[in-house]
Amino acid sequence: MDFLKNISLFQSDKFGIVMVLDILIVSFLIYQFYSTIRRTRGVQLLLGIGLIWVLGIFAQTLNFELLDWIIDNIRPALVFAIIVLLQPELRKITGDMARLRLFRPFLLKTATDLDEIVEASKIMAKNKTGSLIAIVREHSLKDIAEQAVQLDAILSTSLLLTIFKKNTALHDGAVIIEQNRIACAGAFLPMAQNLDDARMGARHRA
Repeated sequence: MDFLKNISLFQSDKFGIVMVLDILIVSFLIYQFYSTIRRTRGVQLLLGIGLIWVLGIFAQTLNFELLDWIIDNIRPALVFAIIVLLQPELRKITGDMARLRLFRPFLLKTATDLDEIVEASKIMAKNKTGSLIAIVREHSLKDIAEQAVQLDAILSTSLLLTIFKKNTALHDGAVIIEQNRIACAGAFLPMAQNLDDARMGARHRA
């Protein structure tokens, strides 16, 4: 009997741990999803889907057969709409999760193509064009990148030259390079506080 009680207690504890882990994982996924789409068109899309879902409950409750039938036929298409329209956001979520410290030992690091950066730097130095390039390594620059212009473009010399061309909209900010891609441009890195010269741009103060 004591043996059976111990088994029952162990199973109960295990079930409790599984529930806690389940809740933590789901909460983490929801947080990652929200933090990724909060400044994108995905918010409006999810609000629209949520409205349709609430409308479906409303139709079922009040026995609106026609409206209920329409919403039931729309719901399968909503799944594909989420996958297609939120593809960039979903890709970013999986990328952010893959870069967590927990998974880093199992991942192959993508080497940054320094040749493209060096070539662009040589040309800009010759033309006396200023630039600021940040390469993500161990420490994430996600908070800074979220405030910049998202590009997610292939790293190339020509694109770097275009971004930092004088008098263009993005030339005064920094470019953030991650996983051998230009993640964003026009990023404003933390600035020095002891420089009061108003003539200095973001690159000089970073």
